[in-house]
Amino acid sequence: MSQSSSESGTSSLEEVMEDLRTHPPTQDSEPLPPEDVGTRCDTKTLYEGPKKCECCINWVEEYPSETTRESTELQSEVQRYAIVCRIKKAHGDSKEHLELHSITIQSPLLKSILGDIFTGYPGITTTLKDVKFSQPFWEFFYCWKALTESQARYEPESEEHKHVRELLGTLASQLGSGHDVARDLIRNGVITYNYLWVLFPPGTLVYSHFSDRDCQFEVKKTKYGKGFLAPSDKYEVRCKYIEWDGESFGWKQKLIEIQEFSGTKPIQELEAYPITYNKAPEEIQSKLLERGRKFLSLGGLHHKAYNGAIEVSGESSHKLRINERIIIDAQAFTQHTKQKMIALEAQSFMRRTKQMLDIEEERALEEVASNPLPSDLSDHQIMLCSPIVKAYSLRTKCWGKYCARRVSHSYH
Repeated sequence: MSQSSSESGTSSLEEVMEDLRTHPPTQDSEPLPPEDVGTRCDTKTLYEGPKKCECCINWVEEYPSETTRESTELQSEVQRYAIVCRIKKAHGDSKEHLELHSITIQSPLLKSILGDIFTGYPGITTTLKDVKFSQPFWEFFYCWKALTESQARYEPESEEHKHVRELLGTLASQLGSGHDVARDLIRNGVITYNYLWVLFPPGTLVYSHFSDRDCQFEVKKTKYGKGFLAPSDKYEVRCKYIEWDGESFGWKQKLIEIQEFSGTKPIQELEAYPITYNKAPEEIQSKLLERGRKFLSLGGLHHKAYNGAIEVSGESSHKLRINERIIIDAQAFTQHTKQKMIALEAQSFMRRTKQMLDIEEERALEEVASNPLPSDLSDHQIMLCSPIVKAYSLRTKCWGKYCARRVSHSYH
C-alpha cells in the first residue's frame, strides 16, 4: 500500500481544494478594469520566490528570502504598471546572484509604439494582452536606435514620451552590461556562440555558400537548438532565396546551422555572416547581381551550351566536368531523377500550380511567412537568386545541377 499524503509530505487533490476554499489567495478585492491596465508610467520588478510547484516560477514583490510570500504576478496593483520585470536567481557560471528573466509590456501606449517598430519581426504580436520578451532580448538590441528615435517624436510632457523613457531606462539598467559585451565583440570583429544572435536580425543579408558557390540569403528568423544527431548545441539561421520550381519563380527556404564553439571566433570564419563583414562586399554583390539576372533568364525550357563542372543527379551523385550542349528543364529534371519538386512559398510572382512538398525540408524548416514577390524584382532580390539550374547533358546523357553563370548561348 502507498504512503498516505501526510506521510509522504504531499497533499492530495481533495486537501488542496479544501485549502483553497478555506484560504483563498490574497489579492485585491476588486479586479482592475481593463482600461487601467498598464497606465501607471513605472516599472514593477518581481523576483523569483520560493518554489510552490515544480513547473512554475513563483514571482514575488520582495527581494528573495527564505520567507514564503503569496505570488503577486496577477494582482491588480501589479497590472497597473506599464512594464513588469521578472528577476530570477542566476544559475550556472553566472557571476551575478540574480538575472533578468523576462519583460512584459502592459502599457497600451508602448504596445502601439512597439507595434510600429517591430513590424515584420517574426514572433512578435503587440496587440496581445501581455506582450512578453525573454532572454536574450535581441529585439531591443536590434531596434535600440528606432526606440530612442521614437521617444524624440513626442513632446517631453506627453504620456507617450514618458512611457518610452521609462522603457529605455528599464532596459538600460537591466540589459546594459550584456549589450555592452555584444557591442565590444562586434567592434573587435569576433563573436562567441552565446552572442551569435547579435549578427542576425530579421532581414539581414548574409554571405554563405550553396553548392560550393558564393551566395547571399535573407534572414527570416534564428534560434538556438539541439542537434538531431550531434550531441552539441547549434544555432539555426533560417533564410530565404529565390528559386525556380519548373513553373514559376518564388521564395525557397534555406537552413544554415552553426555548431557550438568555445571562446571567440572571427566573424568571417562562420558558416554564414552578414555580408557587410566581408572584405569585398560590393565586388561579391556585383557578381551576384549579374548571376541573378542570368538565372532569371533561364526559367523555362532552353537549349544552351555549357562549359564547367556539374553535379550529376542519380543514385550515385558525383561531380563531372563537361563542355557540350544542354537542355535546361527543371520540370523534366524532377520527373527523371525521381526527386521531389522544389517547395516554394505559397505565393510566388508568377503563376504556378500546387506542388509536392519536400518532406525532409518541411520537417527541418518552419514555414516562412507568406511574402509574395513582385513581377519586377529589385537588385536586392535579384542578388538572392539561386546559383543553380537543372538541366540534361545531350552528349554525356545525364541529369544534373549546373552553375547558371557557366551557361552560354544556344547552338544552332
